Amino acid sequence: MAELRDARVNPPTVPVVTETGAIKDITVGKGIGGAVVFSGGKFRVGEAWKDKGWKLLRDHYLDESDGPGWQRYEQYRDALAKGQVAPGFPDKFLPKSVLKLRQQNPKDDAAKPKFEDLVADKTPAPKGK
Repeated sequence: MAELRDARVNPPTVPVVTETGAIKDITVGKGIGGAVVFSGGKFRVGEAWKDKGWKLLRDHYLDESDGPGWQRYEQYRDALAKGQVAPGFPDKFLPKSVLKLRQQNPKDDAAKPKFEDLVADKTPAPKGK
């Protein structure tokens, strides 16, 4: 399986799966300190973040022997960067291990109020209308 292609970008970004199954593009050397490190010619999740359950998305594909799946994800990232597709990689193409994490840690967004409901009663009516 190919190494992470974004190693050619400066600074590189690397897709990482969190303990809840969320996928985050981490910029190496910026953002979340030490989450992704580059050593020995390879990217890896930093020890503190690995202990929290973070793992490179590529490694999830590798663990499931799904090289074509990883290539599909890279194609999606390239198309997204070029503005050719909308954000949101289809779940059906994600590794089973990522989907399992998401099932174990469901989003509780449904229980949260919508923004417009929070501000609807507090927003003053426009003047002069």
